[in-house]
Amino acid sequence: MNLHKIIKEPAYVNGTIAYAADYLKGLIVVDVSDLSNPTKIAQYFDGGHVYDVEVINKIAYVADRDDGLEIIEILI
Repeated sequence: MNLHKIIKEPAYVNGTIAYAADYLKGLIVVDVSDLSNPTKIAQYFDGGHVYDVEVINKIAYVADRDDGLEIIEILI
C-alpha cells in the first residue's frame, strides 16, 4: 500500500507511528516502520472535519472544523 494513499493531510510522526489528520476520515494512525508497506492501525472519526493533529504523551490534540479541539487518548 502506498503511504501517500493513506496520509494525504497534515501528520504528526512519532518514531514509527504517524498520526494523520484526514479532513473527511478523521484521525488515522499508521504504522510506518516499513515505508514500503505502511499499515493503518487505528482510526477515529466522529463525523467532523479534521484539519490538524498534534500528539503529546499519548494524547492526540485534534483540530476539527465542526467540533473545535478534540482531545483523544491513544491506547495503542
